[in-house]
Amino acid sequence: MAIKITDECINCGACEPECPNNAIYEGGVEWAIADGTTVKGAFTLMDGTVVNADQKNQPIASDTYYITANKCTECQGFHEEPQCAAVCPVDCCVPDELYKETVEQLMEKKENSTFSFPNSPMRLKKIALVTGGYSGESVISYRTANTIRQHLDPALFEVHWIDITRAGWFHVGEGELRTPVCKDDFSVVIEGHHLQFDAVFIAMHGTPGEDGKLQGYFEMLGIPYTGCDATTSALTFNKRYATAVAAAAGISVARSVLLIKGQPYDATQVVASLQFPLFVKPNNGGSSIGMSKVEKSGSTLQQALDKAFAEDDQVLIEEMVQGREFTVGVYSVGGAITVLPITEVKADTDMPFFDFEAKYQGKSTETTPAAIDEQIAEKIREAARQVYRAFNCRGVVRIDFIYSAHEQQPYMLELNSIPGQSEASIIPQQVRSMGATLSDFYKMLLLDCLTYTAKQ
Repeated sequence: MAIKITDECINCGACEPECPNNAIYEGGVEWAIADGTTVKGAFTLMDGTVVNADQKNQPIASDTYYITANKCTECQGFHEEPQCAAVCPVDCCVPDELYKETVEQLMEKKENSTFSFPNSPMRLKKIALVTGGYSGESVISYRTANTIRQHLDPALFEVHWIDITRAGWFHVGEGELRTPVCKDDFSVVIEGHHLQFDAVFIAMHGTPGEDGKLQGYFEMLGIPYTGCDATTSALTFNKRYATAVAAAAGISVARSVLLIKGQPYDATQVVASLQFPLFVKPNNGGSSIGMSKVEKSGSTLQQALDKAFAEDDQVLIEEMVQGREFTVGVYSVGGAITVLPITEVKADTDMPFFDFEAKYQGKSTETTPAAIDEQIAEKIREAARQVYRAFNCRGVVRIDFIYSAHEQQPYMLELNSIPGQSEASIIPQQVRSMGATLSDFYKMLLLDCLTYTAKQ
């Protein structure tokens, strides 16, 4: 006998990966089958057993099933608390009112459309959209946060803008009203109401949002957040450490030398083991701020070092790998890694390389998807997956590569754990290129971070 338990799945992602039937469907149809002793499907027994991927198709003691009294308005399934509570976007499951039905009764009710569930008030998930920061990249952070805010579904998420600056941490409300954030528990009191957040969407480039500091803070408080954990964020923010880990994992990287402020050095001697042209850049940070391309030894090398040291106490001198530059977004949901369409990046002819101006002031050409042979594309995709796994990434990251035609292999340049999300940024380009919307993409990232935290 067959019971059509779920026929309107809208692919919210809330049940994945716990959903026993992996109910994220292109067609949106999910079937549950029962023969009286065996369950094959996607609903939860509430008689002491939870049917999941490991337990389905196993005999059960009875043909009696329990379902929650309220049908989940998001994933259209029937859930048991607390399995659903941590990830349900609207807290719509009501565990206190249960229906106990036999197989025959369930079939009759479904076929006759007589299912009747009490109304449940929808509670939006309160999301802290954290932006700003302490570095020169804060201007990019605000652009990223604006895009994310515009595309977070207001039917699911109540978004609160949190601006973190040297002057303080503030909730920015209507009329630009700035209310201090309590750092003891990351909460805000607004008009006497104590506001606490269900999750954090980190939209901050540079410190303290991209180097692991905020991630460690939220981990200590037990608040779910998007993106990589504290260890991965700190590691990838340091270019020297990142290339060392990548090399140890068998990923090709350029040869480089690290200089530390306060330690004496002879510039000419330092670069003697490297081949020009060289890139000189701050070891920590992003957006190509403080970066220079040096064609030969001499005064320009020292100028480049001074420029980089003005941004950071550590400077990386790196050989330039000759080849085409590509960048690709990678994300995971439920542990499954997905590589976005590849983008080829070319700085305009009047630009020495893909620097801050080329990235953010329209001085480059970005082609998505890149016009490359499938054999090259697959090498880049496989390298991207390898990097993502090696650094134990979470959420969405962007990885930059140079493809050496001579060696026929990609070299990893950098891993960006919080890639830019402005409308013109590469990740939004790649999401649209694969036929998805930013609204669905950001929703998926938030639900996955809620699911991940619920498992810990």
